[in-house]
Amino acid sequence: KRQLFEDIMSEEQKIVAAKKVYDTLCATLDSMGWTYTKGNDDFSIKSVTRGDDLPIDFYIAADAERYTLMFISNLPFVVPEDKRMEIALAICMMNDSIINGVFDFNVKTGRLYFRMSTNFKGISVSDEVVKYLLFVSCSTVDKYNDVLLMLAKGAIDLNQLADMINKN
Repeated sequence: KRQLFEDIMSEEQKIVAAKKVYDTLCATLDSMGWTYTKGNDDFSIKSVTRGDDLPIDFYIAADAERYTLMFISNLPFVVPEDKRMEIALAICMMNDSIINGVFDFNVKTGRLYFRMSTNFKGISVSDEVVKYLLFVSCSTVDKYNDVLLMLAKGAIDLNQLADMINKN
């Protein structure tokens, strides 16, 4: 029987592909002069950069099983319980305007994340792809992290957020 989306690559081939993407990721970051910490045998790095206002902590990993290069940034605050439904609505409004990537929100814990990924199955990931993933992700986080913090603190409301989104 032939399965839809049959995966014929061996585990070794998947690891080789992920390592190649990981090597490109590290080489690109090195060429840009960025500092980062390598993960323990999981083809990942952790780093932090400074946006216009808040720091941007992020994690990038080449996932061999899913053939995915994934950027994840945890926003540096927890949303208070009384603001979580408002933030959930804000995330829906923001995600509708974002072309690449998505904000995720855990209503139970109040944690916010930004996530963007690209698939590398059967293709070669260039330094341009890594730079795109990095720059689009960091600029999106930088654009919205302070707005989400202001909303979480009650400094702005959903109508003001909608106005900000519609201006861009």
